[in-house]
Amino acid sequence: MGDTSGNSRFDKSGSGDQNVGQGDGAIGKQVNVTQEVRGNNNISSGTGNVTVTYNSISPDVLADVRKLAVTDAALASFFKILEEQQVPHSDLDNKLREIAGQYKELLLRLETVQSEDPQVQRLKEEAGQAIEAGDYAKAEELLNQAEARDVQAIEQLEEAIKQQQDAARQRRISAADTNVSQALAQRMQLRYAKAAEYWQKAATLLPEDQKKERSLYLSNAGYDFHRVARYNDALPLFEQSFAIDQEIGFKAGQGATLSNIGAIHHAKGDYDKALPLFEQSVAIFHESGGKAEEGALLNNISQIYKARGDYTTALKYLEQSLVIRQEIGDKAGEGTTLNNIAGIHRARGDYTTALTYLEQSLVIRQEIGDKAGEGTTLNNISQIYDARGDYTTALKYLEQNLVLFREIGDKAHEGGTLNNISQIYDARGDYDTALTYLEQSLVITQEIGDKAGEGTTLNNISQIYKARGNYATALKYLEQSLAIMQEIGAKMEEAVMSWNIGMIYDARGDYTTALKYLEQSLVIRQEIGDKAGEGTTLSNIGAIHHAKGEYAAALKYLEQSLVIRQEIGDKAGEGATLSNIGALHHVKGDYDKALPLFEQSVAIFHESGSKAEEGALLNNISQIYDARGDSATALKYLEQSLVITQEIGAKMEEAVMSWNIGMIYKKQGDLRKAEQYISRAVQLAEEIGHPSLEKYREGLATVRAAIKAR
Repeated sequence: MGDTSGNSRFDKSGSGDQNVGQGDGAIGKQVNVTQEVRGNNNISSGTGNVTVTYNSISPDVLADVRKLAVTDAALASFFKILEEQQVPHSDLDNKLREIAGQYKELLLRLETVQSEDPQVQRLKEEAGQAIEAGDYAKAEELLNQAEARDVQAIEQLEEAIKQQQDAARQRRISAADTNVSQALAQRMQLRYAKAAEYWQKAATLLPEDQKKERSLYLSNAGYDFHRVARYNDALPLFEQSFAIDQEIGFKAGQGATLSNIGAIHHAKGDYDKALPLFEQSVAIFHESGGKAEEGALLNNISQIYKARGDYTTALKYLEQSLVIRQEIGDKAGEGTTLNNIAGIHRARGDYTTALTYLEQSLVIRQEIGDKAGEGTTLNNISQIYDARGDYTTALKYLEQNLVLFREIGDKAHEGGTLNNISQIYDARGDYDTALTYLEQSLVITQEIGDKAGEGTTLNNISQIYKARGNYATALKYLEQSLAIMQEIGAKMEEAVMSWNIGMIYDARGDYTTALKYLEQSLVIRQEIGDKAGEGTTLSNIGAIHHAKGEYAAALKYLEQSLVIRQEIGDKAGEGATLSNIGALHHVKGDYDKALPLFEQSVAIFHESGSKAEEGALLNNISQIYDARGDSATALKYLEQSLVITQEIGAKMEEAVMSWNIGMIYKKQGDLRKAEQYISRAVQLAEEIGHPSLEKYREGLATVRAAIKAR
């Protein structure tokens, strides 16, 4: 899962978060979607029952809360909120301060904003008393009654004579303010979608001349919808806010809203729309001297180029961002940018350099106490080891990450981490354990309304069933995932789901349908400028033609893929495509062409530390020597491959290598050694439910029968 917390969405509200981009990439959370081998990353154990008492809170925090004139009843209700939301003990002090601050602001608003209607004023006073007593349901009902009375009066006043228009205007302001209070109360209870609905009502109720306030309320509504990945609901609200800011000449608001709109398009994978919006926003903040915002936006622009596969340009923007963030002492931003620089090197297959930047980022985030950022960096370090095939080390970092996110009560990232842990077990062939983690992840994404995360998890569940050969069930989950991605307008993820559906039909041998879905994926990737994805899809289309025996067509697509991957500096992709071209020549029996391509591919994966891919290529090379009759050299390569699979804990691949070595010994007539290795293949296949188990058992029976016959 890449690091996406550097995204810069800006909230113009005095009471809301100022930088609404939460993740280290250009936007939203980083949910990893595997594009070439399996679905990817980005659910449920809760944090457990939490009981909050006075002893649970530090004395200093209790003293500060008391200074806000919080009643005993209200304080007791705060404890109840903390229990209901299952806030971790480590975060009780911070959350209690947050709730108390919102409580004080809400009461102050109710006390200072007067209504001309005594009953409305009374209802608000009673609502304030209910809040002081901790009875929020009663407060909500009273405020709803106040709003209802205001709205009723509005309808009457608007039908009255012109002299009553001023009174109607005040009613509108009062009713809008009531909804603002409701929105703040919902935010206090972490109910963001409901808060967004109240912001919208407030914006609708405002008088026509309250343009700046309307823009603010619309922006806050978009912000809260974006928090729960409701992109299609957020986008029109931001667009309305921007139009108002433009009309009244509010430049800072325009810059913030352009960034927010860009973030929505980025989240949906529409890079051609996102990029110019980010660039316009950068220009506004550069002109006004908003260095922090400029640094964040340069980071966001880099992620557009990264997604397109233009790693050189992405690095240029990240280096500019890093300079600004270091210059103004923005340590959190510096940690984010270092993380994203690491992401570029990882994408290029340069895992050593990527780790260097991630380690720098981790030091900064630990130093400033940025727990969420620390968790993101630990996750990204795990992904480096995963890419190298070192699953044991990857799992160690992910387990640290899971503990941290549970400790701070970050459900979204907890779900993502569960998803990533599942992928380690998937890679090892332990599908039952992988499925257990994915089911936990799915519960969390559905519970918090994370549609993008739900779609990703459904995709990853499908890959477990695909690996088991249960294609019908795999398709069912993929179709659900595709529907979600289309519903929320996530173009990149839609392309990936189409690709994965194509791979199911490929595995079934239905190449015509497979090509249809891959071509749909290719069109989307070309449309949004996803060069890396385009290279991947071209390679897979080539593989389909290879499977159909259409070698000329296969070579054409593979060569197009190779050009793109070399052009964008995608070393891992280059290695994969060289391997695929080598396999094409191998199947044609042209070993002299296949061997150097496999060797180039091995060199790339060895240099980048991609052990799983290196092991697979060593196996392929062994097959060439075996076909040439050079079984000794074939064995040498197979033994190297076996060592790697054992080292990284890849049981499925270890089973394949053990089988292949056993077959070489059988061919040589060394039946005892053949039995030893094939027996190991059977043992591993039984452990993980390998689809070739029956073949391995039959092979073992044949060897044992031959030994017995001697």
